[in-house]
Amino acid sequence: MLNYDDVIERVSDGFYDGFAPMGDDPYVFVASEFLNSFREREILCHLHGSIHFGYDPEILKYEIVKWDDLSKAAESHNVLRPPTYASGEIADVGPILSGLRKADKLNSVPYAYYHYALNDTLASCPRLVVIGYGGNDTHINFWIRQQKGHWGPQSRIAVVNRVSECEAALKEGLLGQLLTDLAGAPIARWLDQARADSGVSLGSTFALFGDGFPMEGEDLDCLVKFLNS
Repeated sequence: MLNYDDVIERVSDGFYDGFAPMGDDPYVFVASEFLNSFREREILCHLHGSIHFGYDPEILKYEIVKWDDLSKAAESHNVLRPPTYASGEIADVGPILSGLRKADKLNSVPYAYYHYALNDTLASCPRLVVIGYGGNDTHINFWIRQQKGHWGPQSRIAVVNRVSECEAALKEGLLGQLLTDLAGAPIARWLDQARADSGVSLGSTFALFGDGFPMEGEDLDCLVKFLNS
């Protein structure tokens, strides 16, 4: 998950994220437990941080912890030392990774383990559903392309993005190139087909659902059928 919010957690508290309690609050990431169990559990990985992430000077001053209490998470950000810079950009790893050079900040806990889980999952499963992604993270795009290349004709990649949002993002280039690579044809053709066919554009290994999320009814049935084809 690339969003920083807690929408998924508020819908269901059954996901595992590698954090374990050290008392009441906050929670500490236990890497060994995560590595040993993520393949067998339903996991939620905030790949670029979360509004619940912060610090705790009493446990690990500059390491990421997770707070249930959002106000405590926000307050904990004040323990940061002055930022360090590299090539004119902030190089510190924080509770939220934003801006440029995200990939340079991933060799830290918990982000390195989350991306390991992402890469492992893409290599071991031919099915992928991408919802609301703007295509601006080149390190994520790389692994999505690797998944398609690894699985070839067995891959089933579904993109759920409103056609209007896709058209706006196409002007920036990265999303358009990613979707073209996944679809195997200029994505503009797929957008035209989606507009002409009730928002859905289907191929053998790629599908575009142009009415966006949430999905229901025929679109949801079509998505399930595509993934199982």
